[in-house]
Amino acid sequence: MGKKQAPALPMTTVIVADDHPMVRRGIIATIEDEADFKVVAEAGSGDEAVALVRIHRPRLVILDINMPTSGLDASATITSEFPDTQTVMFSFRQDPEILRASKDAGASAFIVKGSSGAALVAALREVLAGRPFFRIDPQPLDE
Repeated sequence: MGKKQAPALPMTTVIVADDHPMVRRGIIATIEDEADFKVVAEAGSGDEAVALVRIHRPRLVILDINMPTSGLDASATITSEFPDTQTVMFSFRQDPEILRASKDAGASAFIVKGSSGAALVAALREVLAGRPFFRIDPQPLDE
């Protein structure tokens, strides 16, 4: 008898939006190390992210807050037009006001850019489990 294969995990589609290509590439590499995540598009602005969501209809969108057409504006548009798409805000800022603004823009999570890849993946998994994840802890989680 042959080995039984583990059932395939459901694939979670993701769009990554950040105006810095090297940051985008790092986020994409981190996410694509996970067998159940697939990045379907990347954007350099909030407007581009919204346009790509309209095409790809991803489950998650990771948005830099400070980019042309802010990630906050993009999140508000995306979550209004596509309630099944969840947004995760990503920024160097670490203050309660940015958490409040992220929640007001419909985001399901906020994570600091200085966090580890493991922390980013953990945040995405929390969101997928229906649990909001808003963290401004400046200490990255160990990988």
